[in-house]
Amino acid sequence: MAFIFLWAFVDKTFGLGFTTLAEKSWINGGSPTTGFLTFATKGPMAEFFKGLAGMAVVDWLFMLGLLFVGLTLLLNRFVV
Repeated sequence: MAFIFLWAFVDKTFGLGFTTLAEKSWINGGSPTTGFLTFATKGPMAEFFKGLAGMAVVDWLFMLGLLFVGLTLLLNRFVV
């Protein structure tokens, strides 16, 4: 499970071409949250989440969350 989160972090950061193209990677100026928050949100809160897409704070929190969860599972820290 840890490698799923770590792979998502690495792929979105460097754009390895699996789900994120190199041109749209985070280090090349792309936003890791834009695609999901823009096109996959439905329901009464959809407009709120679409408004969050592409914001730098949301991108940082999302990427730090992927890294934290991946490392936590890999190192077996904070897992009850």
